Amino acid sequence: MSEIRATTISDAAGTGPIALTKQSAAKAFVTFTGSAGISKSLNVSSALDRGVGLYTLNYTNNFDDAFYTTAKHSQDGGGENDTRFILTSNDSGTYTSSLIKVYSGYHSASTNGALIDSDVTLGFLIIHGDLA
Repeated sequence: MSEIRATTISDAAGTGPIALTKQSAAKAFVTFTGSAGISKSLNVSSALDRGVGLYTLNYTNNFDDAFYTTAKHSQDGGGENDTRFILTSNDSGTYTSSLIKVYSGYHSASTNGALIDSDVTLGFLIIHGDLA
C-alpha cells in the first residue's frame, strides 16, 4: 500500500500551492444544533444563536465575494410543530464573504399557515463558491 505525505502541493507553474477554485467540491459545510453548537463542519469557524430560529455562521476562510450557492435543510421529526425549513435570513447583510445569516421556522395549520419562528433540532448547510 502506498502513502503520500506532503505539506504543500504546488501549482503547475511551481509558484505556489494549488487552490480549490476551479473544482466543484463544497467549500464549506456545517451541521449545527438549535443552540448553535457545531457538530461537524468544514470552513465554518463559529455559529451564533441570535434568537429563536435566527443563526449567524462565520467562515474560517472567506469566499471571494457574496455570490455563492447554499443548500440548507433541517431535521424534521414529523410533527406539526417540528422545524420544517431553513432559509436565508431576511435581515440585512444576509450573504457576505465572511458569514451567512439563516432563519428556521415552520408553517402551522393551527394558525392558518402563519410562519412560526422555531429553533432547529439539527441544521445542515452545504456551500459552493470560490474562496478568497
